[in-house]
Order: sequence, then C-alpha cells, then structure tokens
Amino acid sequence: MSGQPVRLHSELDEVRAALLSKQSYSQRELHKAAWGIFLPRSTTVLVQLTVMTLVEGTYTAFIVPYTVSTWQDLAHWRPTTILDLCVGLLFTLDIALKFNTALITRKDSYTKGLIVDRRRIAHRYMSTQFLLDILSTIPAYIEAIILIVPGWGHHNIFHHLLLRSLNVVRLLRILRLPRLLQGLFVRALAGRLGQQLLTILPFTVLYLFHIVYSALVLINLQGCLWLFTAKVLEDPHDSWLAYVGDKDLSNAPPFDQYIAAVYFAMTSIATVGYGDISARHTKERIAAMTIMFTGVLFFGFVISALSDLVAHMGSTARRAVLLRRKAEEVEAWLNLRQVPRQLGARVTTYFADAWIRHAEEVPEQALLNELPGALKGEMVDFFLRATFQDIDVFRKQRPEVLTMLACCLHPHTTLPGHNLSRQGSRAEKIWILQSGRIEVLHGLKPLMEIEPPALFGESCLVGDDVPEAARRPFSCRAMSCCMLWQASVRDLEPLLHMAPHFRTDMIGHLRDTIGEALEARPNVAIWRSEMQWIEHWLAHADSPREPLQEEPTPNEGLHRVKSMGPHIRRGGRFSSAFAGSSSGSGSPSSRVLDPEDEDDDDNDSMDYDDDSNGNERGRHHRIDMGNPGPRSSEHIGPIVL
Repeated sequence: MSGQPVRLHSELDEVRAALLSKQSYSQRELHKAAWGIFLPRSTTVLVQLTVMTLVEGTYTAFIVPYTVSTWQDLAHWRPTTILDLCVGLLFTLDIALKFNTALITRKDSYTKGLIVDRRRIAHRYMSTQFLLDILSTIPAYIEAIILIVPGWGHHNIFHHLLLRSLNVVRLLRILRLPRLLQGLFVRALAGRLGQQLLTILPFTVLYLFHIVYSALVLINLQGCLWLFTAKVLEDPHDSWLAYVGDKDLSNAPPFDQYIAAVYFAMTSIATVGYGDISARHTKERIAAMTIMFTGVLFFGFVISALSDLVAHMGSTARRAVLLRRKAEEVEAWLNLRQVPRQLGARVTTYFADAWIRHAEEVPEQALLNELPGALKGEMVDFFLRATFQDIDVFRKQRPEVLTMLACCLHPHTTLPGHNLSRQGSRAEKIWILQSGRIEVLHGLKPLMEIEPPALFGESCLVGDDVPEAARRPFSCRAMSCCMLWQASVRDLEPLLHMAPHFRTDMIGHLRDTIGEALEARPNVAIWRSEMQWIEHWLAHADSPREPLQEEPTPNEGLHRVKSMGPHIRRGGRFSSAFAGSSSGSGSPSSRVLDPEDEDDDDNDSMDYDDDSNGNERGRHHRIDMGNPGPRSSEHIGPIVL
C-alpha cells in the first residue's frame, strides 16, 4: 500500500503490553472511554483472557474431540452436556466482552492509539474473529433447545439426525485451536507466570514444553478421528474396534476405545506401526492415510525445531526472553536509583519501544541501497506517492522532478526523545515526515509541533549563500516513533543543477511555513529573523537574471550583475541558474574563478586563504542576507564571470 512504511507484524506487541501493564492510561484516554467500555489491560479483561485460554487449552483441545468421537448423548443431562453448556456460556460472555473492550491500535506506523468508539470496535471485531467465535458458540444454543423443549430426543428420525449433526457441528470449536497454539507460548512468557517460570526453567525447556503440548493436541485429534471413523460405519462390529489384537472393543467402554485409538495415532506418528490395529474398510483406510500424512509432517517439524530452534515461534520467543531480561535490568536500575514512578515509566516505555522496533524493523535502507538508482527512485516514489500529494511544494512539481528527488531520499526512523538536529549544528539535510510527531525547540523552549505529512529543514539548501541558513536555529526532537525520509545537500546537488527552480520552491515553502507560525505566535524573534533573510533571498532569486558572458576578456575582469540568484557554490565555483534565459539553454552553467584574474581593489568579490602548502586558493564570499544595508568593503554583491 503506497504511503505506508514497510514493517513486519510480530507477536512481541503482547510482550510489550505486559511489560507496560503497570503504567496507567493518560487522563485524556480515560475520559474518552464511554461507560461500559473496558480498557485492554483492565482486571476484567485479563481475567477473561486467562479463563478463555485455560478453557480452550483443555476443553476445546481435548474434551470436545473426545465427546464427538464417542457420540455422547446430548439429549439428556449428563456431566459432559452440562460442561458443554457452561463453556458455551463462557464463549457468549467472551463475545460480549470483545464488543465492549477498547482496542490498542496504531495511529500511524509506530504511534499507538486507543479506540473506544463502540462502532469502530464492533467493525474491527466483526471483520476479524467474530465469525469464528459465533460458529463456536452456536452448538451450545442448539443443545439448550434440545434439553429444554419437551419432546426432543430419539423419538423420530429427524431428531436422531439432528443430534448426530450437532456432534459434527461441535467440531467447529476446534477452529479456535490454531489461534491458541500460535500465541500461547508468547502470552505465557509475557505474563507474571512466565516471569516466574523463567527464573526456574531455562527458555529451551519452556519451548520444548510448547512443542510437547502441540504434539499431544495433534495426537488427540488424530486418535479421535480414528475412533470417529469406526462409529460412523454402518456396522461398528465390523470396524477396526472388533480386531484390536486378539480383543473385540466394539462393545467396550468409550474410554477404552479412546485409548486404543490414541495408541494407533501415536504408533503412526512415530512410524512404528506394530500392526495390531489396522484399517479394514475404505473409510478407515482414508482416515489412516490422513493420520500418517499429518504425522509425517509434524514429525519433520519436531525434528527441525529440536535441531536448531529457528522456527518462527522459536525466534519470537527468544526475542521475548531478551526483551524481558532487558526490562528486568531497567527495572532493577530504576529501583536502585529510586527514580520517581512517572520518570521510570517513561524510561520503561522507551526501552520497550526501542527493543520492539529493533526486533521488527525491516532493513529497508539496506534493501533500497542494493537497487539500481532508477529502480530505487521508482520504489521510493511509490512509497511516498500519497505524501507528495499532501505537501504543496511537491504537488506542483513535475513527475520527473519527484522521481529525481526520490532517488536522493533515504529512510530513517527515530524513537521518542532523540534529536534529529540540534540548535547551532550545521544544516546539511532536509526531512520528509511520514509518520510520528516532531517538536521544534529554541533552547529548551518548545515552539511548535510538526505533524505528518510535513517537509522541514529546507534552509540548508541556501546554506552556502546565507550565513544565517548554514546553522540550525532550532532543535528538532522526536515526540513519538517517527518514520522519515532524509536527503543531504550533497545528494540533492544533481537535482538542484537540473531543476534550479526546485530550490526557490523549497525556500518559498519555508517562507509559508514560518509565516503561518508567525501568525500564531508573532512575538517569536527568531522567526522574524528567519523571515527577513528568506524574503530578501526570494526577492533577488525571483528577479530577472542576466546571462553569463560567453567569453570574457582578460581586461573585463569581474562585473557585478543587477540581480542576485542562487548561483554561488563552494570552492570559488559560480553558476547562474535561471530558466528561460536569452541564451536558450536554460541549464545552469558554472566557471571556476582563477585567482590570478583577481584585481587588488577593495571591491574584489573574492578573498584568499592559504592552504597547508602555502598556495593561494580562491574562496567565494558569503552574502549577508540578514542585513542588506551598507556594509564594509568586503561585503559585496553577487558576481558572475
């Protein structure tokens, strides 16, 4: 999707949430929460999550397949029927709670937000997990109707088929198992129980426990499938149950039949196959092949996981352990120094964000640098297409100019509290803010906030012409996790050479930005000073420019021009950049000024420094845009050859 930074999804967000669980939400977020909306880390939500995890990990994973495979009678009040109704009630409460629980979401690529509007919560839930949850709950309501309404039972064929179909429908609850297995291990490490377990058992033991649990769930499902196959045959007495070794289990208790089925599943997965239990009919052979196929796949997974622990779940869990250990070090340090709670919460938040971002961040800059220039430009232009359209100075540029700009940009991410630039530092880069918030400070005093999409730092483009623009007058500090694109003046030189108007447009955008800031706070002196040199530079940059003389004679020397343009460069190199000149080319040209052609007059436009070898070298004179009034004889107007 264009305009969105690339970022991988990770389960470590749950670990981060647990690490920050002791922190309270801001008062603004609490006041925004409507009556009856639970916060994601409230006690009610955490208790419900714990209960549902236990129910799904035991009842859904083991008991539901067992009751379905043994054809439990649902038309009478039995312990398994009562348990099934209670679980259905828990599923119903879980659905109701999810409709009334605020969501932690991302306002942009990194900044977290809290959704408390019921419509948005319902839309998000119904588009993700609602269908699966409601299908898991429906069987309980059907069972309740069968038990409560008189006359339901085995009195006619319709009721009999309904009860048999209900057993199959109850298998829909097993669809919740993949979600449980996917997040069970990481959630365990994120909780307080996981913190205590890690102090007793090493990480590898906990990971092996997760693998063993997954194996038990799979073996139970396969055993129940094998038993279910025997039950659906027209003559159960002719199924594999009647030929278990030298015994006939067709009339044995359901639990004995279940143990025999699980025994067959384990021998199939372990590729042992003693042969005492075998398929006798086509349906049984199909079920046996399914068990063997899934068993081989799982056996390969176990071997791979035990050999190197590089599966996705393993790498995620290892990062979770490292994150927890880092959090413990930070917490011990804060307690040792007796840091106040609010300050400590900010430190903990920073480390959690830093480690999560480091674990999830895609090496985008390295990938882009490996691309050829043109292809990289197309990629960056695609990423920033929406951003370019939202910023005025870019929206009016030609497509080829934006493509050239995209070739110069590099991705950059920064965490809250980090400075992009410091007041007084050399101005060398421009930035495009795609997500996050930037705070502008003069000294320690906040002046304004920059929100995406935004362009800032443009003054560096005239740093060679204007002394006031060579250094940063402000500090820029990230207020949240920010995604930016940056380009140095050196990277932009080809673009400024081929599209001279781009520099003027950028400074014009800076003038508009500072003008809006002055309207809000007209008493900020530094902004008024900035506006003075900007207006002066633009006034001369927009005025007509004389073309370069093609072949100046030695006696002509240096001549002043009536206009000032952005044509001064480093190392004594001067260029006149103007479009639509009488020369017809419109492309910038440059000549190196020879120090030997210099007059000794006080109005010289060049002065000299001695380099380390004692040789004279030309150095262009900076123009003081801040005060255009009379100056000493050293301060002269712009020159051309």
